[in-house]
Amino acid sequence: MATHDVNIAGFKVFDGSADSLVHGIVRSDKSLTTAFALHVGGINKWKNSEFRDVMNRADFVYADGIAIVLLAKIAGARHVERAPTTDIAWSVLFEFQHLYNRRPTVALVGGVPGLAEEAARVLDQRGAAEVVYVNHGYHVEPATVIDGLDNSRPDILFVGMGMPAEAHWTDANIRAHSARIVMTCGGWFGFLSGQEKRAPLPAQRIGLEWVWRISQDPRRLWKRYVLGAVTTVRLAFRTIYERSHARRQR
Repeated sequence: MATHDVNIAGFKVFDGSADSLVHGIVRSDKSLTTAFALHVGGINKWKNSEFRDVMNRADFVYADGIAIVLLAKIAGARHVERAPTTDIAWSVLFEFQHLYNRRPTVALVGGVPGLAEEAARVLDQRGAAEVVYVNHGYHVEPATVIDGLDNSRPDILFVGMGMPAEAHWTDANIRAHSARIVMTCGGWFGFLSGQEKRAPLPAQRIGLEWVWRISQDPRRLWKRYVLGAVTTVRLAFRTIYERSHARRQR
């Protein structure tokens, strides 16, 4: 399935609505479809060519954050929308139900020991999925996890190890026999379990959810978002210059 992308500092980001993203992920005719979230934690690594290559091997790299949306629009995107994984993961699950008339089988890998199990209980209670495999994200050797995935063969695998670790882990270990759809999901398990709270809707709608997140865990997150703000401004000016220069060369 062809996608329309825009280049942000070497990352090929999906230029489409959140609904079209969900539709593309669920209705892909590939044996394995991968979708990686790009947010400030990832854009801060834009100079790492290995990481960019890993991201660009995914079928979808989507704008999970207002900074990515802004940079995409500066780069020429016409349809890009903010697509927080905490929202579209639910949409993917329910789109799958609608398409196949059954709950998807799901695997959750990542987080501290016990967190994926708590997230699985929430998905089961809400009737969103049949969770067939869970494991934490602190295995040195991935063989145990891969064996578990190969045996359970979920429709959808959510990998919540934080970026860039979750992208590298997925790219290195997951093949078509492990799952049909793989999505990186960052801290989604923490939101599912209630350990972290979403920002109020008004803050979400105006792109200030990051402020809310910092307020809940400043020691862990302040550096990511401060550096992300600097990186965003830097890349914005870089993109404006490159597009202006390209137009003058025509």
